[in-house]
Amino acid sequence: MSRPEENILSLLVGGYESQIAFFTWSAGIFMATGLGFLTYVLISRRNKTKLHKYEEEVAQHCAPLITYLVFGDEFSKEVEESEKYLFENQGRKQILINELITLRKSLVGESARMIENYFVEKKLYALSLKNLRSGNKYRMIQAMNELRNMNYPIGERIMIRIINSIKDYNTRNYLIAMMIQIHPTSGLQFVLSRDYFISDWLQMRILQVLQEAQEVEFPRVTEWLAKGGSHAIFGCRLVVFAKSLVDVPDLVMLLKGDNDPLKIEVLRALNSLEMSQTSKFLMKIYPKQKDEVKLEILKTIISFDLPENLEFIKKCYQNEKKELRYLAQKEITAVLGFDVLSSLGTPFLSCINNSVGVHSKMAV
Repeated sequence: MSRPEENILSLLVGGYESQIAFFTWSAGIFMATGLGFLTYVLISRRNKTKLHKYEEEVAQHCAPLITYLVFGDEFSKEVEESEKYLFENQGRKQILINELITLRKSLVGESARMIENYFVEKKLYALSLKNLRSGNKYRMIQAMNELRNMNYPIGERIMIRIINSIKDYNTRNYLIAMMIQIHPTSGLQFVLSRDYFISDWLQMRILQVLQEAQEVEFPRVTEWLAKGGSHAIFGCRLVVFAKSLVDVPDLVMLLKGDNDPLKIEVLRALNSLEMSQTSKFLMKIYPKQKDEVKLEILKTIISFDLPENLEFIKKCYQNEKKELRYLAQKEITAVLGFDVLSSLGTPFLSCINNSVGVHSKMAV
């Protein structure tokens, strides 16, 4: 065999040996990783099982104490030992708090107050307050829920200080909603005074919370509008929520501006409040608007369901773009009682004109 052939053969053999070594090494790494992951899963499961058993054991020690609180029995030796065991460390205290909250949710009247008073008298709220200041978002949210469920009178200043210290956007929003649940009027003022972006989630959550609140004083819409941005959008939604008709003129003035997203929100507010008397004004400003605003104006005018608006809707059908034509078509079809697409042309327009006249006479 010649030397070049020997060199080629040796290169091939060397290449195969390198590949075998690489695959062997890769397989070893893969097996080691797999074994490591499996070990981690098994250890995690074992730890979770142990933790679950421990929590069950501690919960059993809660039973004598809870029975004493609910039924008002004598403070027996068993209750004393149960309480001493539960207060030995923070972990057991936390389990006790969880048990008390679960029980509190199912009670009313004097029994509920007994649980709340115990929470305060034994200073269990101190652990909740400590978690609230921890900076850990999960512990903070849990702590806030504990204080709320136990009707603990957490002060506005503490909540404001904690919220201002939070950098995590979602946690801050959650705590803002919780603050409004506890202090509705001052909570709204806090949101108004800050430059935080009010996300759609937070706006909807605040409105849900306000449904259960009583005696809420809403800031005037002009204050929200002056802040601009998401505050202005939320101000429009608050007007609808509070059915504050006195604020409607301020909303209508916004339709003369240049903020299209805000205009759309105003139009939705007028729609929800059924402000049909704004129809003529909406028709007047309609031609100069962008398509998305035109679409919302047309939706609003259609929702008012006034006979005198049909002529305007007809013009939109004749002259506008596809999406606007489609909305106009639906309204005209609903009035005439047949599909306008099958009646295109002059006879169709004549039909609409006759319908407008009949509709108007019926209204009179």
